[in-house]
Parts: sequence; structure tokens; C-alpha cells
Amino acid sequence: MTQTHRYVLAGFGFFSLLLLFFGAGLLDSGKIEANTYLWVQAVAILIGLFTLAAAIEKMLPRGLQEFKSSALWWTVGLAILAYFARVAALDDVNKVFHIDPSGLPMTLAAANVMRFFIWMEWPFIVVACISFVVLILIAKGTYFPDEMPENERAAGVILVLSIMMNCILCALFIHFHLDEQGRQQKLYRTAHAADFVSKFHCQRIDPDKFSVLFIGPEQRKVLVAPKLPAPVLFGKMSAEFLQALKVPAEFPTLDCVPTVDFEQWSKDLSTVR
Repeated sequence: MTQTHRYVLAGFGFFSLLLLFFGAGLLDSGKIEANTYLWVQAVAILIGLFTLAAAIEKMLPRGLQEFKSSALWWTVGLAILAYFARVAALDDVNKVFHIDPSGLPMTLAAANVMRFFIWMEWPFIVVACISFVVLILIAKGTYFPDEMPENERAAGVILVLSIMMNCILCALFIHFHLDEQGRQQKLYRTAHAADFVSKFHCQRIDPDKFSVLFIGPEQRKVLVAPKLPAPVLFGKMSAEFLQALKVPAEFPTLDCVPTVDFEQWSKDLSTVR
């Protein structure tokens, strides 16, 4: 890794850490809500993961980087991983809603991402442990060459610290929030936010109590689910997306009979004219 690369990646790492700690300070002082800080965390971790990927790329031996076949193997490996993540995601969505998962495209996309991160838990733990060992060696003064300037050493410390913090956060989130139950709850929330509709006109279904998902080729049937409960206000430190909720075991499927009477509707139009 060249001096320029180390400085650039250290800059990204510092910005990631700044977002994490500055956002936490704003949350603690009540300046932002937990939901907002969740987005701040997501951006910070995304920058941190980019920093990690770029650092790994630059630490690869130059001779290995020159082989185009190495890039091909990375592409093939990611494609295989994406395929199996898709298969597992289909099963995850089906376990929650018991219908064809293609009827919930946004939820299925979220399930894909969750599955990918679940399989990355141990790699994150390994990288975090390696980073911790490197920080210990830096503290003992045995990691950097004696001739390395102080500013480069500082950049290296920031880079390693950023990688360790982001890997720890990712591993903790996966372990505590993406287990079987947590994954179902988050898929249920995602479905309500992205695939279900809350404004509809179907007889016998109260839009104030239920949300529906239109299914089938003619979109005449609906899958009915109770509206999500209001977030538990036990504190401002937990984002709504991370709060636990009960996922129904079954979802009724009904015919959506319109509440609008056509004859009356046409008469009303004539009256307006």
C-alpha cells in the first residue's frame, strides 16, 4: 500500500468513525432521534466496509493483482454467493408470509441482503480480531518500520481502528438482530413499509386496522395483515426498525370486493356535471 493510498483510506476511516461517534453524541444529547441515528450508522458502516474492501485490495500482492483471472474468480465467487443468498431469502420470505415470495419484491431484496450479511458474520469477527492484534503490536511499537514517518503511522492507526470498529458493529448487529426471530421481524416490517398498502377500498376490511398485499395475476385477492403497533416509547435509544414485535403465524387471503357502488358512483358523476 502506497503512502497516498494509506492517507486516502485513513480519511475514509476517520470520516466513518466521526459519523459513528458524533452521531452517538447527538443521540445522547437528544438532538436527533434513534431512527435518524440508525441511518447515520448505516452510512458510516457502508463507508467503513468500502474502506475495508479497498484496504484488502491494496494489500494483495501486486503480482496477484495483475492476473485478470483473479478478478474473474472473485466475480464467480460473488455470483455463487448471491445465488445461494437468493435461494435462502426465498425460503425466509415464504416462512413469514406463506405465499410466492415474488409477490413481495422489496422484502425479498431485503432478505437477500440479510442472508449475505449472516454469512459474513465470522469473516467480520476474524478481521476484527486481526485488527485488534495489529493495534496491540502498534501500541508495543513493533508493527511499523522504524523509518516510517509519524503522519503515516497515525494514518495507519486510524485505518486499522476504523476497520476494527466497523467489523465489530457488523458482527454484533448480525448476531443480535439477524437470528431467525429477528430476521422474521425485520422482513415483516420491511413488507409493511415497501410491499403492503395501507390505503385501499375493500369491503369488510378496515383500513385503519389492517394493511393488505394485492396478490394474483388479476390483483383481486389481498393478503391481510394487522397494522404495525406503535413503537414502544421505553426510551429514545432504540430505533423503531430494531424493536421487537409479534409476527402473525397466519395471514388470511380474501377477495377484495370494492366498496364503491358503480351505479351510485356514475350518478354522482352526472350530478357533478
